Amino acid sequence: MKVHSLWFVCIAVRICLILLSVKLIKDEKYRFVPLVFLSLIGMGFLYKAVTGSNNETQVAKVFWHETRIVHSALYLLAAYYCFKKNTTVMTLLLSADLLFSISYRFVTDV
Repeated sequence: MKVHSLWFVCIAVRICLILLSVKLIKDEKYRFVPLVFLSLIGMGFLYKAVTGSNNETQVAKVFWHETRIVHSALYLLAAYYCFKKNTTVMTLLLSADLLFSISYRFVTDV
């Protein structure tokens, strides 16, 4: 299986998003930042899942097109729990999304 190096960048960015969200949710002044980011990411995935035809390419055709609705649900739920100040569930949802992405990548062997 050939894994493009940008995939590792994506994984690293998502790990940083989890860590930064956990840190910022504790500060009342900046709590809205992860809420906005998680909501926008979730809505972006939902929009592409509903309207997208997978005509886009990054390095190659995107292999995760069929899973966009799963990512959308996980990010929107994480945003909801961020709003509710439930760091534990938010972190679990974002971690589940990350683990789902990693496992999907290796199961599909694209």
